[in-house]
Amino acid sequence: LNDGTAIVIFMVLLAGITGSAESNNAIVEFIRVALGGVAVGVAIGWIVVTWLKKVFNDALFEITVVVGAAYLAFFVAEHFFHISGVLALVSFGIMMAGIGRTRISPQVAHFLHEFWELAAFIANTLIFLIVGLVIALRVSYTARDFLILILIYIAILIVRAFVLAIFYPLMKRIGYGLSAKDGVIAWWGGLRGAIGLALALIVANEESINPEVRTQILSLTAGIVFLTSLINATTIKLFIQKLGLTKVGAARQQLL
Repeated sequence: LNDGTAIVIFMVLLAGITGSAESNNAIVEFIRVALGGVAVGVAIGWIVVTWLKKVFNDALFEITVVVGAAYLAFFVAEHFFHISGVLALVSFGIMMAGIGRTRISPQVAHFLHEFWELAAFIANTLIFLIVGLVIALRVSYTARDFLILILIYIAILIVRAFVLAIFYPLMKRIGYGLSAKDGVIAWWGGLRGAIGLALALIVANEESINPEVRTQILSLTAGIVFLTSLINATTIKLFIQKLGLTKVGAARQQLL
């Protein structure tokens, strides 16, 4: 939901910048695109759930229907209704993870899960490879670029800390609650990855935007992904251990 909403906001802003936006107010457009995408995903999810109920232990059929429906949800939302294909896919996924789970044959469920794990891994890897190739062809880093990248990285950490501090009193009291130590991990564990790179690629291929701006957005986004992977991801274990979040309580130790 977090990534899906971010993508919708990004596409609305991009449409405004490139001049391809609808005549609606930006907020109205965001609501239309978001809720419309959810509605399409739920509708296709309901059809698939109803269909799968009539099938038992047919791995090829069940997996083909689920995969085909995922692409169909995205295509119908984007191509026919010009709404969020990403949120259509998210809502379809939520339906399949909820009521849809009881419609998938038990013998097929594990294989289906492994299939999607592999598909997600391949998609992530391809995005990283494509961005690497595009940057190698288009970008020439200078000392100034590296300085700007470091400053943006620090700014991102400060903004994330600021947002967490603002919402901490609320997050502390809702759901499972958020302790101060958990808040530190939530702050330091904010990695950037394939979603940011995919959106940067969209900007890089948008001809109506200044070429220099396109290149800079792609290079800075890739740089931030690299830095969060190199610094945050490799040190998060140390943070968790120092904060004592891996320690098992006496009662749990006795139970184990």
